[in-house]
Order: sequence, then structure tokens, then C-alpha cells
Amino acid sequence: VMEQTGDTMLKISGGRGDTIYQIDGVAHKTKVPTRGGEMELVVKAKWEGVKLVTSVVQGIMSAGELQETETKETRSIDKEGRLNYVFDRSMGGRAVPDMARGGGRGGDGGGDFEGMGGGAGTYKAIYTKKP
Repeated sequence: VMEQTGDTMLKISGGRGDTIYQIDGVAHKTKVPTRGGEMELVVKAKWEGVKLVTSVVQGIMSAGELQETETKETRSIDKEGRLNYVFDRSMGGRAVPDMARGGGRGGDGGGDFEGMGGGAGTYKAIYTKKP
């Protein structure tokens, strides 16, 4: 669920709780709850024309080492009123293949995601709300 307050604040609610973004293109530190306490994130959001671009940088353990991972999401509405969604993930500056590939159901069961493939680390989808 995404909620925008005024012109400058965005809240995205998901599996790990709420993430608050300032829509100013500046990186801000925030914390989210984890099983073991809290995790610090660096979040950024900005409008690029009609596209909303959000990014999250966090540390993830990989092969016994803490790696900086960036997740970038780009959302826009096409002329048919569908949500276009692009998901990119990188670790240490290199694209990471994403496990979420292909089509699937929308999170609220009220629509469908149509997978469009992409290169390593990129997942693209169109979400169509069902009547």
C-alpha cells in the first residue's frame, strides 16, 4: 500500500512494516523492525517526470560478509490506467538476478501482474486492477 501526504511524504507499507520517504531526491536514514531488532536503511524518493522512483540501500549478509544492497523501484501509470512497475537490485554495484520472475497475482487479489522479463537484477511488471 502506498500513501502520499502532501507533496513531500510517501509511506509504503509492506511485509517488513512501513517505510517513510521524503520525496525530495535526498537520501535519508530510517529504521525498520526485524526479527532481531531494527535494521537501518537509507531511503530516497523523487519524481522523474511522471515516474515515481524510490530506492533503499541496506546491508545484507552474503557469503559471510556484509554487502551493501540497493533496491530501486520505478512506478508509473500508463495511458490505459495500468501501473507499470520496474524493480532493480544491485549488490556492490553489480546487478543481482531477482527471484521474482514471471506473472503472478497482485498482493490484494484485486488484479494481476503481467511479467515482462528483464536483465539480471531487473523485474518489470504491469499491474491491472480488476473491476
